Order: sequence, then C-alpha cells, then structure tokens
Amino acid sequence: MKKLLIITLISWLLLSCTYAQNFVPNHSFEKYRNCPKRGSDLYASFCWQNPSPKSTPDLHNLDCPNQNKNCFLPNLLARTGRGSLGLLVDNENGEDYREYAQIKLLKPLKAGREYYGEFYIRAYEEATLYQWDWGMLFTSQVPVGKISIVSNANKIIIYEQKPQVRNAKGNFITENKFWTKISNKFIAQNNGAYLTLGCFGTLNQVDYQYSEYIKNLCVLKSGLGYYYIDDVALYDCTQLTDYKHFSLECQPSVRLAPEIEGGTFLWSDGSTAREKTFDKAGKYWLESRLEDCFTRDTFEIFEKIPQIKIDTLLCEGTPLVMDWAELITDQPITEPCGAQIPRIEQAGEYKLDLKLQGCTVRHEIKIRYEKMPEIRLTQDTVLCRGEVLRLQVPEKQGISYEWSNGDKGG
Repeated sequence: MKKLLIITLISWLLLSCTYAQNFVPNHSFEKYRNCPKRGSDLYASFCWQNPSPKSTPDLHNLDCPNQNKNCFLPNLLARTGRGSLGLLVDNENGEDYREYAQIKLLKPLKAGREYYGEFYIRAYEEATLYQWDWGMLFTSQVPVGKISIVSNANKIIIYEQKPQVRNAKGNFITENKFWTKISNKFIAQNNGAYLTLGCFGTLNQVDYQYSEYIKNLCVLKSGLGYYYIDDVALYDCTQLTDYKHFSLECQPSVRLAPEIEGGTFLWSDGSTAREKTFDKAGKYWLESRLEDCFTRDTFEIFEKIPQIKIDTLLCEGTPLVMDWAELITDQPITEPCGAQIPRIEQAGEYKLDLKLQGCTVRHEIKIRYEKMPEIRLTQDTVLCRGEVLRLQVPEKQGISYEWSNGDKGG
C-alpha cells in the first residue's frame, strides 16, 4: 500500500532561520486573527486565551488605533513590535479583580530541567493602584483557580498558586515611563504544558499600593490598576538554541540570528556578532549565554537536503508520531500554538512531501506492524512429588520473554 502525504506549510508558520528556543508562541502579541477594536479583545490574538470568561484582558496593537476610542482603554503601548497585552487589577469593595492571559507552550517542560523565564511590564500612567505579585505559572494541565465574586453578575477566577517566575515580594510595579523586566531561573517540577501570566497571591489578601495622584478618567474609579505586558519568553537553560541542520539547496545562504534578548554569543569562527550568514557547507557551533544559562549548539549546513528514509517495525496499536525536526532538514519547523504533529497508525509505504520556500523535500516512510504472539500456557495444575511440568512459548525473532522467577527465554 503506497500513500502520498503532501503538506504545504504557510509562510508565517515557519520560524525561518532566526529560530531560537523560546517556548512561548506569539510571545510579543504581534499576530492576531482580526484587528482588536476595543477592550477585552484578547480572543483576537493567535494562541493566547482568556482563562476567566468574565474578565476582559486586552490585546493592543499600534496598527489598530481606533481601539483606544473607548474611554476605559488606556493609551496603546508596545515595548517591541506593534502589539502588547493589557491586564487590569482592582480591589472593588474589598473583592479581588484580576485578569490573566494563558497559552499552550510550543512544547512542554521536562521535570527536573532548568529553565529561564522573563517578561516585561509597565504600569499605566494614570493608574491609582499598584501590585507586586506578578509572575509566570507553568502547569501540566490548565490550572484551577478560586472564584472572586466582584458582583452578583461578575464572578472572576483568581489564581493563588506560586508562579515559578515571580517578581520580588513588595517590589510594587509603579514605573510608568519605562519597562520593568521580571525574570528568574527555576527547576521544572512537572512537565508543564501551559503558561498562565498575571497577578497571583491569596484571594482577598493581596497587598496593594495606592498612588498619591487619583484622577477620575471617564468613570475610572479609585483603586484601579492597569498594566501593559510584552516580550514573554521561556528558554531551556541547557538548550538556548537548537539549529540542527540547514541546506543551501533552496537558498544561496543561511542567516542565523538568535532571538535571545540580552544574550551574548560566540560563533565557531570567533565572531561575537548577534547574527551570522553562512554560504558554505560545513559543521559549525554557537555558544550562547543568558544570565547564568550557557549552551553550546552544534549544527551542520548541507549543499543538498538529505532525503530521510524511515523503515521501522512497530507493535500493533503503536502509532508512529513524526517530529518535524526529524523530517525537515534545512530549517527547524514548529506548528503554531502547540498543534498536533502528523502521526501514522496504519501499516504501509508512505511518501511525505514537505514544501517550503520553493523546494519540495520527499521523505519515504515504511511502516510494518507486528502482532504480539498469542500465548496459552496451561490451566492451573497440581503436581505430585517428582513430576515435572514443561511450559514452552513460541520462539520468534525479535521477541523475548521473562518469567516470574526471573528466567529469560522460551
């Protein structure tokens, strides 16, 4: 049985040659489905979600100026690019109101491994309330929060968990002219697949700091804080970059530019530039440093894209899950928002065509499934003294056995 799988990859899905291991898709809030027109338009963003349906986190974009006509929405700001996130915190009648943004990582964390997370935050210039307990929470499942009853019709989800990346206690974010970076390293305690970004702390027991200047903007009430957030990042400290393989077959040169802000770099030829262009095949390396994180990444550039052939034998019922990094060899590729990657669940011969940047790379995949042999030993048996019961299992190449007494073989 021969099957042809053709996958055409849309250009914006490609991470191109500026690939770096930031686990957060749409980390600078640049990509959106449609132009945000008002507050609470986070749903218009690619990948980011609002985990508390009754709250109204905002997506800002400087290319959508009409959205700030709403008097509740502060001026549009972005640290880099054109987009940013807007989150509100409030203490209305003694009840917490907090907003969060949530996203599925491009790939989950690995428990026991060291990671570095960071994001940038800035207070709204006319805010009347400030908070310090901002952070990044990583969980293996969508986290469970508590309900804050701000009003009879407005029940808000509040997260009390301790985030792995957390601002220093008591360090209230009051700066409204410049961006403040919140960052730290941590050891993953779980295989976290989800990031929740926002203000944490025990329900109705959070410390607030009020500004001396309170201005009534439209119907803006005393005790309301608003923050912009931009450039959210998560890196594996043991793998700051992961370039793997590239090819000159479809392009005259390969440009590498790690998107690691604040990092320092050393290339195999001694250069310390932030980007480098290669026009010759060969094996190269890049050393990257970010805070206390350090990695040495080796990669190879080919004249032509090697064709990958997969010929494998699997146990029946075990699917073959194809990793883009194994199939594509001239650029690392990931799908947006952590989408599922292809999988094959039937035996056969497959030809997988991956199309990108004018090139078509064909990979041959042959899958064979083997049934486990059916074993029937005997019914329960009573032996008299001196009698011996001989049990035998079918011998088949590639299959091994282990008995309850530790013996191995047929």
